[in-house]
Formats: sequence, structure tokens, C-alpha cells
Amino acid sequence: MVLNRLLISLKVGAALIPSMLAASGCAAGPAATAPGQGTRMALPQEASAPLPAFASWIATGDVPDRHFGFTVAAAGDVNADGCADVIIGDDRYNQFVGRVYVYTGTASGLGTAPVFTATGETVNNHFGYAAGTAGDPNGDGYDDIVVGAYHWYGFRGQVYLYTASGAGLRSTPALTLAGDAENDYLGRSVAGAGDVNGDGYDDVVMAAQGYDNFTGRIYLYTGGPNGLTGTPLSVVSGEGPADSFGVSLAAAGDVNGDGYADVIVGAIGYGDFVGRAYLYTGGPTGLGSSPMWIATGESAGSSFGRSVADAGDVNGDGYSDAVIGAPGYNNSTGRVYLYAGGPGGLRASPMMVLTGEQQEHFGWAVAGAGDIDGDGYDDVIVGADRFNNLIGRIYIYPGMPHGLSATALLTFTGEGSDNFFGHSVAGVGDVNADGYDDFLVGAYGYDGSRGRVYLYLGKSGAASD
Repeated sequence: MVLNRLLISLKVGAALIPSMLAASGCAAGPAATAPGQGTRMALPQEASAPLPAFASWIATGDVPDRHFGFTVAAAGDVNADGCADVIIGDDRYNQFVGRVYVYTGTASGLGTAPVFTATGETVNNHFGYAAGTAGDPNGDGYDDIVVGAYHWYGFRGQVYLYTASGAGLRSTPALTLAGDAENDYLGRSVAGAGDVNGDGYDDVVMAAQGYDNFTGRIYLYTGGPNGLTGTPLSVVSGEGPADSFGVSLAAAGDVNGDGYADVIVGAIGYGDFVGRAYLYTGGPTGLGSSPMWIATGESAGSSFGRSVADAGDVNGDGYSDAVIGAPGYNNSTGRVYLYAGGPGGLRASPMMVLTGEQQEHFGWAVAGAGDIDGDGYDDVIVGADRFNNLIGRIYIYPGMPHGLSATALLTFTGEGSDNFFGHSVAGVGDVNADGYDDFLVGAYGYDGSRGRVYLYLGKSGAASD
């Protein structure tokens, strides 16, 4: 499959790159502008200098109705070269068989072509609906990836683990895990969980949103010298039918500073779509059987918990914080809530509440961006995929000692109506090893749902004239 890739050249400090390469081993990639692919394009976006005013890299799906970019996520560092890599999902590929693509980072940014593709097994699998880094479950120094196909085999769903080595990602999955029953939807969401049980190996968490009439259930699989185990260490179910527990989940970092990674889970259906989010803390025996923390949405239809993410440490106190989206709030205006971590875990009341514009679906997607402006505080991305006739928009909120700024430091808007720009967002780490974190944005509706994905570089990669 050939993608139409438009790459945009950047001015990057020439003196900075060699020193970073010496430290990281991250090799310079192909030229940032490929023949026949244009030079630099100003998108209809607003930006605040000195952060990126332009996407540094754009990839476009090859045919209409593909939904390329429906999923975007960090892939970790699959080739262990010191540059972060990314994964992009295209769950409608070939009659909904689905496909994922991995692009590796270089000193010049992301490569011009994927270094790895994987395709689902049969039609209507929706392989790639969820995907992301698994961390390094086998401790070999190479990050692995996890992919969900939640419609597999009567909607049982299946999850695939692909391991990496010095030769790249292996084409055959090292492990496949199938749902227990029809309509379980295993793989509706998947995530690398970090090291939940403190054994030195990364673990993976996945959800079966449809389990038991959409009560929902999550499973934690632990890493070890031989990779992920085939039997879950922890299994946790939602509170009741139609809650859709597990519709979203994410690694939460270490919110209470005890040295064990934690997990956050969303359940949008709770209480007539008021929605809930739950924090499960890690420990030597895995995830706790009961949540350490629960937060509930404000009103029916809010869909609180539709998106959940580790915000990083936005206030610089040494504890991970969490961000939760409620895109249905107030007739789909949408709200986002930041909860601060501390010795007792996440606080009961949000540190910050942000509200979108009318019916823009603010909070449909949320992600920790890392520290894109280099000020020592982690930042947050919020997607509003219905902004202005479904063009879509994203907002970057910078961290600071009291939490997030109440005003977005940076906004980017999609290219045209029905683009759904911001439907997916991800902080992806530092793809060009310049010391600043970078982020991806997906617009699956672009050009008749061909779909498009945009990479924005952190501070030092800012495009300037």
C-alpha cells in the first residue's frame, strides 16, 4: 500500500542535532521533503510562537473511506535508536479487515514510509481500532506494540502483541489473546500499562467493553523474560450492564508515588451516560480488585470517561496527574477535567475544569503531550472533533505550578468540513531526539474519509520564516 505523504521541511538548529545524535544514536533519516511531495504548506491553523506553527510531517490514506488516522499512538522505540516511533490505525482497510502502520523517528522527524505494517485476519475485524506501545514486556531493550481487533469472530475480539528486535518488528504476532464469548469486544481499547507489579517488566492492559451485556471488563497481562504471559494477573469488571466499562483505558503513571504503575478506566454508560472513571493502583499482586478512586460526570449525557489519559506531571510536584474528557457535556459542548496526583492518589475534586465551545465535542480525545515547550511542566492535548461543521480542532494547554493554564497556549484547526481533525491525538515522545516532546493528530474524515495524520514537533522544531 502506498501512502501519499506530504512532508514539510523545517528549520532545525544544525548545532543541536549532532550532539543529540551522539547521545542517542538516532540516525538522520531521509530528507524532510521527498521528490514530488511538495515543500512546505501552511495549514489553516492558528499557532503561538515559538511552538510549531506547521505540521512537520503529514501522511494521507490512499483511497476514500479508509479512516486512516482513526487511531494514532506512541509506539515507544521499537528499534532502540533513541528516537520515538509512532503507530497509526486504519480500521476500515479492505472491507474493515483493518491495518496498522509503524513509522520510525529519525533526526529529521518521522520517516517517509512505514517500516512495518500488519493487517487483520478477515473482513469486519476492525484490526487497528485500538493500538499503541506495549512498552518492553520481555526486557530485551526494544519496545513492542499491541493492536486490538474488537470485531473479531462474532465480536469476541482479539488482541495481538508484536515484538521487536534489532531487525525491526516481527511480522508474526508473538501472542494473540481472544475474547471469552461473543459480543465481548476484547480489544476495544488496549494500552501499555507500565510496570504494574514492580517486577522490572512492562505490562499490558486491555478491555472487553461488551462483556456481560456491556458491563465491561479489563485484563492485565504481565511481562517477564519470555514476554507477556498468556493468563491475566488481574481481571476487573464494571459495576453493571450498559456501563461500557473499558470503553477507554490508559496507563496512569504513578499517581501516588509508591513505585508501581497505575491504570485509569472510563465507563461512559454509567448512570444514563453520566459516565464514570476509575483509578486502579498497582502493587506486587497486580491491580487492586477495587478502585482506589472514582469520579462521576456532572449530568446525563455527559459521557464522562469517554477519553482518559495520563497527563504526565503538569504541576511539577513529582506525581502523575490524570485528564478525563466528557464530550457530551451540555449538548456536546464538552468538558475536560484535570485531577492531580499525590501521596493519597488522585484528588477527589478536579484541579482544573475546561469547557469547550458550543457542540464542538471538546474532550472527545485527550492525551498527555509531554513537555512540548521545554519549560519543565508537562502539557495536555484536547481534541474537539466536531468544531465548526466537523472540521475539528485541537487545543494545547501548558502545565504550570498550579496545574494547567485556563487558556490554550496553542490551537490547530483542520483543513475542511467533515475532517474530524482531533478525533485522535497522542503525545508520542521525542521523534527527532532534539530534547522536546512531539505529538500526533488524526483527521480520519479528510478527503472522503481517506484520512490524514499530522506530526507537530516540540519547541525546537518550530517552523519559522
